[in-house]
Amino acid sequence: GMLPVIYFMFSRKGCEEAMKRASGIPLITDKEHSQILKAVDELSLFYPNIKNHPHMPYLLEGMAVHHAGMLPSWKGAVEKLFQAGLLKAVFATETLAAGINMPARTTVISSMTKRSDEGHRSLTASEFLQMSGRAGRRGMDELGHVVVLNNTFESVEDAARLATSAADPLASQFTPSYAMVLNLLERHSIEDARDLIERSFGQFMTNQLLEPLYVDQMEMEAELARLQSPLCPDEIGDLSLYSKRLGAIRAKHKQLKQIEKGLKPQARAPHGRSRARKKVDEVMGPSTSEVEATLENMKKEINSLLTEAYAMPCHGCPVQKPCSKQTSRVGHLERRIKEIAKRITRETGKYWRTFEALADILRLKGYLNGNEPTGLGRMAASIRGTNELFLSEMVVNGVFDGLASHELAALLNILVQEEGRLHEQVRHRVSPGVESRLADVHGIARNLKKLQDQFDIEIPINYSPHFAALTEMWAQGASWEHISRATVYDEGDVVRAFRRTLDLCRQYMRAEGIPEPLVKVLNEVEMLLNRDEVKENF
Repeated sequence: GMLPVIYFMFSRKGCEEAMKRASGIPLITDKEHSQILKAVDELSLFYPNIKNHPHMPYLLEGMAVHHAGMLPSWKGAVEKLFQAGLLKAVFATETLAAGINMPARTTVISSMTKRSDEGHRSLTASEFLQMSGRAGRRGMDELGHVVVLNNTFESVEDAARLATSAADPLASQFTPSYAMVLNLLERHSIEDARDLIERSFGQFMTNQLLEPLYVDQMEMEAELARLQSPLCPDEIGDLSLYSKRLGAIRAKHKQLKQIEKGLKPQARAPHGRSRARKKVDEVMGPSTSEVEATLENMKKEINSLLTEAYAMPCHGCPVQKPCSKQTSRVGHLERRIKEIAKRITRETGKYWRTFEALADILRLKGYLNGNEPTGLGRMAASIRGTNELFLSEMVVNGVFDGLASHELAALLNILVQEEGRLHEQVRHRVSPGVESRLADVHGIARNLKKLQDQFDIEIPINYSPHFAALTEMWAQGASWEHISRATVYDEGDVVRAFRRTLDLCRQYMRAEGIPEPLVKVLNEVEMLLNRDEVKENF
C-alpha cells in the first residue's frame, strides 16, 4: 500500500476539516489501536491533559493533524506515534516539511499554490522538494510516492516543472545588529571587524549579484569610448548647441506669430466685483506703437540667432542625422553608466556602512566608548532579539524596577510580540502596574525610532500587548483550561508566546550587569511560567 501518508495542506483549518472527512476510514488494526492507547497512557504522565484533547478520537483511528497552532505536547505525541508506525495519516501544514524527522511512504501535496503575506503565489522549488522529500522511509521503503492533487487552475506541466526544478539558490539573511557590533568589537579590532563583515556570505552574495552590472558598465564604457570620435567631415561642430539655437529660433518665431495676430490679454478677472477694477491698459493691452517696437526687436533677435546658426559647422552638414543619433546614444550611455556606478557604490560595502551606523548609535547611547563596549554594551551584547538596544533600554531606563513577578512576566511578553502578526482585539486588560509601564515602552520605542531614522537604520522595534494579559494570568497560576477559554488564539500560538517570554526572561537573568533585585524577580518569573504545557519535556 501507500500508507503511512503525510497530507500537506496550506491552512490549519483545512487540515482539521480533511481529518474529519477521513474519519471512519479503517486505517489501523486492533493491535495498533491498543498500542496507541498504551502510548497515550505513557505520555499522560508528562501531560495529564493530553487524554482530554478534542482530537483524541481521531488519534485512536490512526490519524492526526500537525500544525503550529497545536499544543507542542500534542504535536510531540503525534510525531512519536507516527515515527512508531502507529499513525497512518497525518494532515499537516508545510511547517512539518522542515526540521522534523517524520518520513512517510507517501506525501500528498494538495495544491501548488499557497497564500502568503503578498497574496497567493506558486510553491517554490525548495518548498516542493521539502514536502516531496518526506516520501520514502530509509531502510523500509524501496520507493516513495508523491501525489500532487489535480485542479482546474494547475496543470500537469506545472507539477512536472516543480518536480524537476533544481532547489532554489541560497539567499543570505545576514544583516548587522546591535549585538553583533558589540560582540565583534569586544573580541576584535575595528579593522578585523570590517574584514569579517566584508567576508560575510551576505556581502559575497551581494558582490555576485553586482557582477552583471560590472559587465554592463564595462561594455557601455567601451561603446562610449568608440562614440567619442566625431562624424564631422570638416570642422568639428557642436550638434547639441546647434539644436538649442534652432529651438530658440522656433520659440521666438512662435511668439512673433502670436503678436502679429494681434493676441491681447483677456478682459476677464477671476471673481466678483474685482473685475471692474482692472486698469484700462490691462484690458486693452499695449498701444500699437509698443506692439510694433516689440515686433521689430523680436525680428532682430531671430535674425541674429539665424546668423549664428548658419555660421555653425553643423548647418547643412551631410552627416547631421547619424550625428544626431550618435549624440543621443552618448547621452543615454552617460546616464546609464552614472546610474550603474551609483548602484554599485550603494551596494558595495553596504553591510559595513550599516555596521558603522549602528556603532554610532551605540556610542551616542553609551554602549560604546570609542570602539570599546562599556558595561552597558556588555549587557546588550548578551541579549538576543530583533532589536537588542531596545530590549537593553528597558533595563537602563528602569522600566522593570519595582514590578511584581506577574507584572514583569506580562511586560516581558509585550517585548517579544509583533503587532503586525496579530489580529484579535485584546480581550483582557493587564494590571494597572503593567499599563503604566507600557507608556514608558512607547516612549522608549518612539525615541529610538527617531534616532534610527537619523542614521538610516531600519531594525524593527517590535512590541505588542496582545498576549500580555494571558501571560499575567498564567504567571498568577491560572490553569491551562482557563487560559484556553480566555482567548480565541490557537493553543500552540499561546504556548509559543509564553515560551518566547520565558526565553527573554532567561536572557535578562544571564546578562552582565543586571541589578540583583531584578535578577531575583526574573528568577520568580521563570518558575511561574515554566510549568505544565509551557514546560518542554520532549
